[in-house]
Amino acid sequence: MSTPSISAMDFRAHPGTILDRVDYRKESFLIQRAGKPKAVLIPVALYQIVQRARQRLIAANGAAQKAFRAVGVGKMSGEITKATKEVRHYAAS
Repeated sequence: MSTPSISAMDFRAHPGTILDRVDYRKESFLIQRAGKPKAVLIPVALYQIVQRARQRLIAANGAAQKAFRAVGVGKMSGEITKATKEVRHYAAS
Protein backbone atom coordinates (compact mmCIF):
# COMPACT_ATOMS: atom_id res chain seq x y z
CA MET A 1 0.00 0.00 0.00
CA SER A 2 1.51 3.31 -1.03
CA THR A 3 1.24 6.62 0.75
CA PRO A 4 -0.82 9.16 -1.19
CA SER A 5 1.05 12.23 -2.39
CA ILE A 6 -0.15 15.80 -2.08
CA SER A 7 1.48 18.97 -3.27
CA ALA A 8 2.77 21.53 -0.84
CA MET A 9 0.24 23.94 -2.39
CA ASP A 10 -2.66 21.56 -1.60
CA PHE A 11 -1.39 21.19 1.95
CA ARG A 12 -1.05 24.97 2.27
CA ALA A 13 -4.59 25.46 0.89
CA HIS A 14 -6.24 22.89 3.20
CA PRO A 15 -4.03 22.28 6.25
CA GLY A 16 -6.92 21.73 8.68
CA THR A 17 -8.64 19.16 6.48
CA ILE A 18 -5.43 17.24 5.87
CA LEU A 19 -4.41 17.33 9.53
CA ASP A 20 -7.86 16.04 10.52
CA ARG A 21 -7.51 13.15 8.06
CA VAL A 22 -4.11 12.31 9.57
CA ASP A 23 -5.41 12.58 13.13
CA TYR A 24 -8.90 11.05 12.88
CA ARG A 25 -8.56 8.66 9.94
CA LYS A 26 -4.93 7.69 10.64
CA GLU A 27 -3.94 8.56 7.07
CA SER A 28 -0.41 9.47 5.98
CA PHE A 29 0.66 11.79 3.17
CA LEU A 30 3.84 12.32 1.17
CA ILE A 31 4.17 16.06 0.62
CA GLN A 32 5.84 17.07 -2.62
CA ARG A 33 7.10 20.38 -3.95
CA ALA A 34 7.67 20.67 -7.68
CA GLY A 35 7.09 16.91 -7.92
CA LYS A 36 9.87 16.10 -5.47
CA PRO A 37 9.22 14.43 -2.09
CA LYS A 38 9.91 16.86 0.75
CA ALA A 39 8.21 15.43 3.86
CA VAL A 40 5.89 12.76 5.17
CA LEU A 41 2.94 13.63 7.38
CA ILE A 42 2.01 10.72 9.68
CA PRO A 43 -0.15 10.29 12.77
CA VAL A 44 1.59 11.03 16.07
CA ALA A 45 0.95 7.48 17.33
CA LEU A 46 2.77 6.04 14.31
CA TYR A 47 5.65 8.47 14.81
CA GLN A 48 5.95 7.34 18.43
CA ILE A 49 6.03 3.67 17.35
CA VAL A 50 8.77 4.44 14.82
CA GLN A 51 10.80 6.32 17.42
CA ARG A 52 10.54 3.46 19.94
CA ALA A 53 11.57 0.94 17.27
CA ARG A 54 14.49 3.17 16.29
CA GLN A 55 15.68 3.34 19.91
CA ARG A 56 15.43 -0.46 20.26
CA LEU A 57 17.45 -0.95 17.07
CA ILE A 58 20.11 1.51 18.22
CA ALA A 59 20.37 -0.32 21.56
CA ALA A 60 20.53 -3.73 19.84
CA ASN A 61 23.23 -2.47 17.47
CA GLY A 62 25.25 -1.18 20.43
CA ALA A 63 24.91 -4.51 22.21
CA ALA A 64 26.00 -6.39 19.08
CA GLN A 65 29.01 -4.13 18.63
CA LYS A 66 29.99 -4.62 22.25
CA ALA A 67 29.58 -8.41 21.98
CA PHE A 68 31.73 -8.66 18.86
CA ARG A 69 34.38 -6.13 19.92
CA ALA A 70 36.37 -8.88 21.65
CA VAL A 71 36.31 -11.07 18.54
CA GLY A 72 38.42 -8.70 16.47
CA VAL A 73 38.25 -7.66 12.85
CA GLY A 74 40.61 -10.38 11.58
CA LYS A 75 38.63 -13.23 13.11
CA MET A 76 35.31 -11.76 11.95
CA SER A 77 36.68 -11.35 8.42
CA GLY A 78 37.84 -14.96 8.44
CA GLU A 79 34.44 -16.19 9.65
CA ILE A 80 32.67 -14.17 6.97
CA THR A 81 34.97 -15.59 4.29
CA LYS A 82 34.40 -19.13 5.57
CA ALA A 83 30.62 -18.67 5.65
CA THR A 84 30.63 -17.18 2.14
CA LYS A 85 32.57 -20.17 0.79
CA GLU A 86 30.16 -22.61 2.45
CA VAL A 87 27.14 -20.82 0.97
CA ARG A 88 28.71 -20.73 -2.50
CA HIS A 89 29.61 -24.41 -2.25
CA TYR A 90 26.05 -25.25 -1.25
CA ALA A 91 24.58 -23.12 -4.07
CA ALA A 92 26.88 -24.79 -6.63
CA SER A 93 25.85 -28.31 -5.68
